[in-house]
Amino acid sequence: MTHQTALAQRTDYNRATTIGRTLDAARTEVEKRFLDGGAVLLSARDVVTRLTSALEQLAPALTDSGSGSGGTSADLVETIRKLSDLPASETNRQSALGVLSGAGSKLRTHVSDMQETMRYLQTFAITVKITGAGIPEFAGFAEEILERDPLRNRRGQQFRRTTQRTG
Repeated sequence: MTHQTALAQRTDYNRATTIGRTLDAARTEVEKRFLDGGAVLLSARDVVTRLTSALEQLAPALTDSGSGSGGTSADLVETIRKLSDLPASETNRQSALGVLSGAGSKLRTHVSDMQETMRYLQTFAITVKITGAGIPEFAGFAEEILERDPLRNRRGQQFRRTTQRTG
């Protein structure tokens, strides 16, 4: 075999290898697309099955004979009755909201009074603490009042904000 013959055979072999790889890649791509298409078909079949089931359940509801007592017509009449009752229900709700708003307005003055009392108690606690500086019973009492006062103030302020929102 001559050098040129060997070179030609090697070139043919390289071309055949390249073509084989290209064909293998194409086969792999075709298989992938078929698999993807199969998944889409299965998904579509599931959707159609669910739709068919829903239609089978809906069909009796659309016919008066489905429930035996005029099902759909009776349901529509009941819905109309409920819708007719809504304006009166809304009027009652608005009236109740007005009552709550009035109660909230009245509570605002009481909340202000309570906050003023809390400020007075805080001042009183500081005075007791100063006065009883050497007596442990007074100091403990004053400390307890001072510790509880911020919590009471926060709760009072939260309550005041709540009553302002309702008013």
